Amino acid sequence: MSTSWRIIDQKLQGFYKKYGKRCANRTKGKNDAQTAARQAYFPAVVETAHPKRKGFVSFDPKEAELWQVIDGIIVPFLTGNAYDAKSCLTAIDEIREFFKNGSTYPFTYGNAQKWLNMAVKYYMVHLYHRSGVTARVFFNKNPQFLDYPFFAVDSVMVKGVEKTIGIPSPAKKWHEIDCRQDFVNYWNQVGGKIRATGDAPLLWELVFW
Repeated sequence: MSTSWRIIDQKLQGFYKKYGKRCANRTKGKNDAQTAARQAYFPAVVETAHPKRKGFVSFDPKEAELWQVIDGIIVPFLTGNAYDAKSCLTAIDEIREFFKNGSTYPFTYGNAQKWLNMAVKYYMVHLYHRSGVTARVFFNKNPQFLDYPFFAVDSVMVKGVEKTIGIPSPAKKWHEIDCRQDFVNYWNQVGGKIRATGDAPLLWELVFW
């Protein structure tokens, strides 16, 4: 990590103050996992194309459906402490399958992976803030997070990866990709290079973002 650890801790605390407060305001009375999952919803769908309109609009399921996914899939993943590739991919598959049928909006694997991984990011920032330890200890000294190979793939990250790591961006926009293996191949490529430097992909994404 080229940035000093002191600056990284300052950035992450600033991130928490900005997004943690917004999360809390949106989900009063909810726990950290629910708060993170709800906050992650909008960035995961903001560029989803509406089939009858030009441009991009937010995917907007009924509130009950939204919380069904949050409480039935995302929160159990966040609080289950199994941050391994298999568990993550299973959760993404379940989110994608939930919206696969009966929806007038195109909800792709790209949308599902971003929702889950953005929730992971927000949740980790909550836990980091409450831990009282440095980012280096919280992320890079914990095998659970160091070995977690995924991060939210979106337009900002793919451009950053191409610029700083040299791995080309996917051929399609992130929200247009509906193939699990395409994301797995990309995550493996990027995550391998990041972990080779001793950093957790989760931390790399947070610092870059």
